[in-house]
Amino acid sequence: MSLSARPASAWLAALLVIAVALGLIAGNAGELATQADALELACLKAFAAHPSHIAQSFALLAARLAAPMSRLSELFGLAVSGLGLVLFLAWRGLLPALLLLLALVAGAQCLTLWLFFGAHLPVSTLAASLALIAAYAAAALWQWLALRHWRARMAGIFAGGLSQQSLRRLLRSAGDDNLGPHGTVGSCLALRLGAPVTGTDDAGPLPLRERLQALAVLGEIAKSHGGFVTEVSPRGFNVFWNIVVAEPQHEMRACAAALAMMHKLGPATPLASERSGPRFALSIGIATADGAGGVLAAGRQFQYLIEGLCAERAIILRDQAERYGTAIVVCAHTQKAAANAFAFLEVDHCALEQAGEPIELYALWGTPAAAASPKFRALAVFHDRLFQALRGRQWASARELITQCRKLSGASQNLYDLHAARIGWLEQHPPADDWDGAFREPAA
Repeated sequence: MSLSARPASAWLAALLVIAVALGLIAGNAGELATQADALELACLKAFAAHPSHIAQSFALLAARLAAPMSRLSELFGLAVSGLGLVLFLAWRGLLPALLLLLALVAGAQCLTLWLFFGAHLPVSTLAASLALIAAYAAAALWQWLALRHWRARMAGIFAGGLSQQSLRRLLRSAGDDNLGPHGTVGSCLALRLGAPVTGTDDAGPLPLRERLQALAVLGEIAKSHGGFVTEVSPRGFNVFWNIVVAEPQHEMRACAAALAMMHKLGPATPLASERSGPRFALSIGIATADGAGGVLAAGRQFQYLIEGLCAERAIILRDQAERYGTAIVVCAHTQKAAANAFAFLEVDHCALEQAGEPIELYALWGTPAAAASPKFRALAVFHDRLFQALRGRQWASARELITQCRKLSGASQNLYDLHAARIGWLEQHPPADDWDGAFREPAA
């Protein structure tokens, strides 16, 4: 919400001031008539006493006749210009209406000077101009008060989930419409904080205090990458990009945040077998898909809620990360958008639902520098061959490739155990002729 935003109460305040001004001007008509009668009497007395002063007498009569016409003209001019200003305020907002106000006041004063010096008509527009200025000032004051209230409400809703920089961006760019339900394509990072690990041994359950401290650190990392942290629990939280604050490169921001979290708790390489002893075990799922957000109002309490396919898929990927032996799993949409900025390794070609569309899942390995390492390149080549063999129903070839992959440095044994078990099941339950190559979990 900025100065150009248009809350309805602003133009209503201006309309109220215009109406009051019209009433005050019209209410002074009786006083003006009395003044005109006094002018007429003075004119007649001057003509009787000094007939030679006929020019002055006619001037006084002209003033007598022009007085009510001036008042009617002022009322009409204020009604028309005031209505135009109010409509412009409602249509375009404060800043464009300010330009219209300056034009109206300047034009009114120029008209007054022209009528007085050119047509010798004493028509005043000062009261109408002051009324227009007062109407605009009332609208500006009302908008300023509404803006303060709006900022306080926005800060109360988003301060805990956004960084200060993102909150300032939101306050500069957003309007009241952004608080209502709206949908867009966004990225969601679903994080689960597991038990502490030292080397490969489980150190037992994590005390609540240490868990909350770890989540606070991870949440700050997510917010520093422009994410909106929500749905926080002692087990983890979700982070959204491009739902609350517009983020053109939300996929890359989500991946960068995930790697930063891994850097904070362990080495950069996210595969479990490559971790040299992070303090906490993390499971992260990242998905890019449709999402929707909106404010839930309960009395004086406001809460911003987000739901959608991006959150549902991210949670599924987070829960499946352990079975792949990797800490960070992303969907194909995220991988495609961030492929030039990060290294990804395909880990599955499956359907998340029995009748769902097939998707590719990838492990987020690291930055492009990690992708250039011989270890990653060897794994990437063998994984490409492995999934080609699986899609082509070449079970024996796939088994051989799994055997070779197990010997590579950085290989996840959990991942190859999973695919070996699937091959055995597919051999016993051959897929249909029109199989799309995606594995679907057997119905219970």
